[in-house]
Amino acid sequence: AKGVFLEELRRKLKQFIFNLSYLSKNGPGFPTVSLGLDFTIPPYLEKVKVSGGNGSHGGYYGDYSEEALNILRVLLEIMFEDDDHRPILIPHLAIYLTPKTFNNKEVEQLLFRVHELAAKWGTPYFVNSSVPWQNQATYLTNGNRLASDWTNDWELDTLRTGSLGTIVINLPRVAREFARDDRKFLSALNRALQSGVTALRRKYRAIDSRLNHGLLPFLAKPIANEPYLRLPNTPFHISIVGLNEAIQIQTDTQLHEAQTAIDYGAKIVGHLALQAKKLSWKSGFRIRLSHNCNSTAALRFAELDVKRFGDTSVFTNGHDVAPYYTNSVAVPLHVDIPIEERLRIESRFHPLLTGGHMSFIELAEPERNPEALLKMSQRISQYNIGAYAFTRSYGYCLNCQQPFGGFSKKCPECKTVKNYVRYSRFTSHYSPIKHWPSAMQSTSNSRVRYII
Repeated sequence: AKGVFLEELRRKLKQFIFNLSYLSKNGPGFPTVSLGLDFTIPPYLEKVKVSGGNGSHGGYYGDYSEEALNILRVLLEIMFEDDDHRPILIPHLAIYLTPKTFNNKEVEQLLFRVHELAAKWGTPYFVNSSVPWQNQATYLTNGNRLASDWTNDWELDTLRTGSLGTIVINLPRVAREFARDDRKFLSALNRALQSGVTALRRKYRAIDSRLNHGLLPFLAKPIANEPYLRLPNTPFHISIVGLNEAIQIQTDTQLHEAQTAIDYGAKIVGHLALQAKKLSWKSGFRIRLSHNCNSTAALRFAELDVKRFGDTSVFTNGHDVAPYYTNSVAVPLHVDIPIEERLRIESRFHPLLTGGHMSFIELAEPERNPEALLKMSQRISQYNIGAYAFTRSYGYCLNCQQPFGGFSKKCPECKTVKNYVRYSRFTSHYSPIKHWPSAMQSTSNSRVRYII
């Protein structure tokens, strides 16, 4: 971007963004792409050398603050430019907010613009870098989190790594088998963790073997005489499903109903996080506990448990014929509590879930005020919330080529049903509601939406 006219920069960025967006719409299985965006050069990058053309020294990242802002400014403008008047869902944008961001007059307009995009389409994700434990952390927009907590070197721990796989633990199943017996319940969780690590270790060996035999050429490509993928630094994730339901089985209360339930939930998650850390030290594998979005597991676990224990013995969401467990958030999205209480509860768990987490704030219609969302982000920065997103639900009419807010099943203008596509955030990403599992389609309208 240095020395490039803004119009040329806009042309190149627009081509990049629209190519990604087009491929994601027309290519099944096309991988999602996330862009992490800062409003300022992160302190740990300021003195890092930049590689210029042909490997020449291009100065330091701290020298390019103006160019970085130009890229961010143009990129945000492009996200509003889709000729079809529909949101650009790929690439996903993860916006990093720090105390310096909120107090920087130079980026004030850009900060408002990001929240304008959130108010219009709900597409950006926000990373709260204001809390100390978020230092040098980076997120993917599926909720996966990487931080300098393995070798204590941010570059080795976050670049050229990713996630080798995720094992999901069915918390309500373990709680039902050892109801009201904490000792046996926690011991069973330990065994589940160990089983997960055993499976992931086999996957590690399989990937290592393929790298050594040249079967993964891109990941094995040599960079400075070592493979591109830093396999020993790449984490496995142990994820949990049904935390709220497990607590209800053990305490007869849900998370939002009593402080004792919150404390008990923190006890469960804290125990799992500690055991995952011990297994990391013992095994030499980087293992992190997460609460990432896994709708398939949430549905399948609930169906299996209802079949095994009966629908009267299992606490689930949805309907009897299509149950599912709470997934990705601690408090179910249909629970009607004040937004501050929801954030307070979620903030008990994010610092413990070092492998990933995400809080979702459903917005009421009509389109929210960007300034109000910006003030909400400033309030959230005071909580122990690691990452969050504002969710707006809307429909898009293929006939009128116009979006309409809300959950109407037909176009408000031409009244078409067949050509009216309704969108909302399913797990961590937006997708047409008609493609959701039937259990979650039927309850999509019951989520609590906040007027901010």
